[in-house]
Amino acid sequence: MIPSSKSCFVSKNPVGFFVLVFVGTLCASSFILANEKPIEEVSARSGETEEGVSPSTDLNELNPQVNTTKNFVDKTHSGISYGVVSTAKWIDSFFKTERFEEEDNKTSLRFRFDNFLDEDGNEFKARVKVKLRTPNLNKRMKFFVVGEEGDVNSSLSLDERVDQVFEGTAEDNISIGLLYQYRETVRKNINLKSGVRLRDNKLVYFVEPRFRWRENFDKWGVYFSQKVGWFSDNGFNINTQFDFDRPLAEDRLFRAIVAADGYEDIDAYFYNINFVYSHLLSDHKGLYYQWVNSFILYAGSKLTETTLKVAYRQRLWRDWLSVEVAPQIQYPRIYDFEARPGLFLRLEMKFDQIKK
Repeated sequence: MIPSSKSCFVSKNPVGFFVLVFVGTLCASSFILANEKPIEEVSARSGETEEGVSPSTDLNELNPQVNTTKNFVDKTHSGISYGVVSTAKWIDSFFKTERFEEEDNKTSLRFRFDNFLDEDGNEFKARVKVKLRTPNLNKRMKFFVVGEEGDVNSSLSLDERVDQVFEGTAEDNISIGLLYQYRETVRKNINLKSGVRLRDNKLVYFVEPRFRWRENFDKWGVYFSQKVGWFSDNGFNINTQFDFDRPLAEDRLFRAIVAADGYEDIDAYFYNINFVYSHLLSDHKGLYYQWVNSFILYAGSKLTETTLKVAYRQRLWRDWLSVEVAPQIQYPRIYDFEARPGLFLRLEMKFDQIKK
């Protein structure tokens, strides 16, 4: 849980540790980019056609000149832009990242069973999520049910744990509501989520609009999302995120993430600087390497913890059944940056396009 005292966040900043983080960032980025492969056209292995990159995709938005010129340079730019988008989406869909789940609008039923082990003991969380496109509602509107139980997952970074406490997902709860998809193209996505959540035997009302914008610059894809939420018990929170995607091949992706969170009733601002290298080994298994750096902006910017994680994910027997194993080492400020190893385990079952 979040420590009640702020002293562990605002103690003297270890300059040497910041230098290590900075130098390590440069070395990691240089190593990855130095060993990159040229981007090729996305193969049929991804299972996507250009028209299938995203529902309601406007190909002119992806590249305004794709249909208006035969110029070699423009066609090359179009192919690279499509490759950046498709590679990122394919890898996100395999690893079921939060970014993918936010915009996955298919009717689905998902069960997740998470377990985290470290020297403090064992924590377990079970979650179920239902997204349902009902025939009596507007095509843009979807009904959802989310149920969660268990303690805060220690494998999460500080700002993610704060977010869980603020939104109430750290305790047993169930949420019911509607998601309205105002606009959905390759470049932008605008939606509004609203409903009620039962937690601590009280009904909490919430409203959460979200905006996402994507742009391609040569071989880099830039992703921006802004989410503002209001909860009747805790007030407002705001989440801002920038992702910088660099496909290294059709099955490899380097991503730098800068994300920040602010809360109405917390006198601090939380932000993360993360680096992720994802590698699909086949259609059914993949690895990702993650370096998470969590900071708090309170009487100056302080590094609160850094985490190194390697995760292996594999689909078992059928595509709807997956297992994930992720050993990690966490260096939290509250333990004077001493190494604290842990192991995260996940079993996931997801059923798409349920026939009614």
